[in-house]
Amino acid sequence: MRGVDAHAVVVSVTVNGQEVRRIERSLISRSSRTWSDYYFGGHYTEPSLVLHDLPPFSGAIVTVTLTRAGGSVRVEHAAVGMSTWLGHANWSPRNDALNFSTIERDKWGGIQLVPVKSSPTLRVRVAMPKSNAVKYLRARQQLDAVPALWAGLDGDTTDGYAEPVSVFGVYRRMPLDVSNVVESVGDIDLEAL
Repeated sequence: MRGVDAHAVVVSVTVNGQEVRRIERSLISRSSRTWSDYYFGGHYTEPSLVLHDLPPFSGAIVTVTLTRAGGSVRVEHAAVGMSTWLGHANWSPRNDALNFSTIERDKWGGIQLVPVKSSPTLRVRVAMPKSNAVKYLRARQQLDAVPALWAGLDGDTTDGYAEPVSVFGVYRRMPLDVSNVVESVGDIDLEAL
């Protein structure tokens, strides 16, 4: 889930009326660097949650319950399905955004700004053993114009870089470089929905 605004989440998996897995997590996070942050910085919530350990039963019912102390909860995107490991994200991925806002100037230098939500983009280089190259190509074919959750840190949403190196969206380019005898390298350009 991305764009989560809640204090806690409970995820339960039920098969034939029997609960087979239950996960309860607090989404409250607090990162303090100074004494004033500690006392006045407030509490923040984790904006993403990735779970890899849900049992893959056929016909399972997955129930997600979000709670918040006062106020409503929100989830911007949610995806359920099998994860596919494509490889290890190399250091220095690039998080950017496509800005669709209108910025117009008149002949006297005045400016008119019409803000529109930007679309985050992510560029990641992925190193994989050559035995994973076919899986990479298969995933590319299966995800043509199909939104997916792309997580550069294998779903560790507690890491400080988890949010910048993940996106819910589609790939724009996904070339594969097979010039090495031992491993392959894929460059993935992603655009958020």
